[in-house]
Amino acid sequence: MMSRLTQLLLRVDVRLVPLIALSLVLFLALEGWLLVLRKPFAEYRQLKLQRDSLEVGIGARATPSVELEQLVGDLKVASERLNGQFALASAGDRVVSSLMETLDHSARKHGLKLSSIKPLESRVVSGFEEIPFDVSASGAYLPLCEWLLSLGDSLGGNISISDFEIRAQEASGKVELSLKLALYLPSSGRVAP
Repeated sequence: MMSRLTQLLLRVDVRLVPLIALSLVLFLALEGWLLVLRKPFAEYRQLKLQRDSLEVGIGARATPSVELEQLVGDLKVASERLNGQFALASAGDRVVSSLMETLDHSARKHGLKLSSIKPLESRVVSGFEEIPFDVSASGAYLPLCEWLLSLGDSLGGNISISDFEIRAQEASGKVELSLKLALYLPSSGRVAP
């Protein structure tokens, strides 16, 4: 075996020996780098990615003054909702007129015209006094939809809307809305106002 290897080496051109030796040294250096330095290099890359993601997270975080302004706005919205609920609940016998005033103000704010608000006979349902109303309004379609969505904010969370019907008015190009609105207040032991 050794003789065959010697014969093979004697047949190789003398100029290829330094090239083969240089290739062997480069291969060993590359393999050594991969074995010794690959783990620290991978850790460095991972740390760099973590640092970059933290920088993005810190940059995206709002400043305390912006967060404070946002909290003040949220508090104002919550306060308005609570005030709407307490105003209706504390009105007592005037709850109907208070609701009518609130509906009228909300409709005007959205550019709508209330055609009618008709209170119906109230009744006690599951410990709550249900005061139903027939409401009719007219105006443009999108403001009418926005008004419907905002009713919960302006009247509080103690209302429900049912049986609504939307019809187009041919002559004016506006939309007419009819709905049944029920206001629920804690029962005070009385059956009807």
